[in-house]
Amino acid sequence: MNNQLKDKTLKSILSSIENPEKHALKLKRKSLLLTGMSWLAIVIVFFLHFLGFTGLYLLAIAAFSGIAYGFVIYLDSARKQWQFISPHIDIESVKKEVSSEET
Repeated sequence: MNNQLKDKTLKSILSSIENPEKHALKLKRKSLLLTGMSWLAIVIVFFLHFLGFTGLYLLAIAAFSGIAYGFVIYLDSARKQWQFISPHIDIESVKKEVSSEET
């Protein structure tokens, strides 16, 4: 694994364990943003369709909406599962690895 990616990942895990409320809020905000974008895209598709527009761009916008909502489901699942996963992570090992990467 790339050392830079490893370092970034470990720091993210450490931050998520030390600040679980902040981590959950970050995931919730991303989820709400993607939900809004997804609904807006699907409303635009229906609006344009009922106005008589056709074309691949309607399909592309609808596909974007579906992909965005798929990320919403993923983020919500990750947020709900984190509280059960985080106690099983060895925080001292993560801290040791982060400090060894910084030196």
